Amino acid sequence: MGNFKEDIVRTEAFVFDVDGVMTDGGIIPTLDGDFIRRYNAKDGYALAYAIKMGYKVCIITGGRGKTLENRLKMLGVTRAYIDCMDKISALHEYFAEEGIDPRNAIYMGDDIPDLECMREVGIPVCPADAAAEVIEASRYVSEFKGGEGAVRDIVEQVLRARGDWAKNSEGVTPSRWPPRGKAAAGNGRNGQPRQTGQDPKKAGSTPANKKTAGRMTGCFHIRRNHIRRRPFTASTRHSPHRGTAG
Repeated sequence: MGNFKEDIVRTEAFVFDVDGVMTDGGIIPTLDGDFIRRYNAKDGYALAYAIKMGYKVCIITGGRGKTLENRLKMLGVTRAYIDCMDKISALHEYFAEEGIDPRNAIYMGDDIPDLECMREVGIPVCPADAAAEVIEASRYVSEFKGGEGAVRDIVEQVLRARGDWAKNSEGVTPSRWPPRGKAAAGNGRNGQPRQTGQDPKKAGSTPANKKTAGRMTGCFHIRRNHIRRRPFTASTRHSPHRGTAG
């Protein structure tokens, strides 16, 4: 383990929890069994931008809900473990399938269920308001709380260190997604964009394509309770002990 600033230059992947990391931890249950969460726009921008630049991003959370899944799709996240009660197994599977060296991975968590995963990676980080045990296990503690810029903080630091932040002054806007002349970026292997089959020359240029502007149009792999994935579909199988946070 070397200098933190030097180590983040070798970052191969970002892994994030949701509740307490991408949000402030508050949830409002709805009558239809979903949950309302409050997300930070700057966190979302940083994640979408990192994905656009070809970085691998994975979400591993005990949380669940259609609104959560829709949020991740909007950001372009293509690997997510939802309602996951065995985070360490999910992390091992993700690293194995993507060929990621755990020493070069960032995991941001905020509470006890994240500790095992944080001890597995080389760069464990957390929001300012994380549990004391998580802060103790972290190499970096953001000055921002969960849902208030902690995700943006670590993503921006990594991309700046690698010279990818605000590259060519390009951002992520609905009218330019995917960027003209480029394929839509996902979380492809070896940092390469995932192809969606859409003609990049026509992206965002006709009324027909405006329907998909700003949205990820390729594969969205959800694994609930760490069950085997089915491409383009989400398994409806659940364990008796569903998670709502973590």
